[in-house]
Formats: sequence, structure tokens, C-alpha cells
Amino acid sequence: MQYYTWNYCVSPHICHKCKDAYDFLYDYRWKGSANERGIDNQTKIERLEELICSLKEENHKLQEEIVNLEIRLGISPFD
Repeated sequence: MQYYTWNYCVSPHICHKCKDAYDFLYDYRWKGSANERGIDNQTKIERLEELICSLKEENHKLQEEIVNLEIRLGISPFD
């Protein structure tokens, strides 16, 4: 049995209003991501691949920024 914690829900079981609110917030949070409910595995994989690609790009930009800042501070990248 799954329990949800809500400040205004006194019952150990989830009430109807709390479940509706939880479902709405969950769907709103994960819409368009790989964790969205009701999408097939192929779509999940595609979304995860897009996320990985964008994270790699961001990582590359941040690494370049680190190098530039180290150069400005006079820190050798070989120390």
C-alpha cells in the first residue's frame, strides 16, 4: 500500500482531494520528460538521449569557462 504525506491529510490513507492534487503536480512536473506517465519505451529512450546530449554540451561549456577563469587567475591547467 502506498502512502502520501500531505499536511492537510490526517488519514494514513490518501484522500480523493490529495490524490488529485498529487497526480496533477506529478504530471505537471514530468510532462515532456522521460518520466512522463503513459509514454512508450522508445519515447523515453529518445528523451533521455536528448537530455544526455544537452548535458554533455552544458558540461563542455562549463569546462571551457573553468579553463578561461583559471587563465584569467593565472592558474596553469597543468599544476
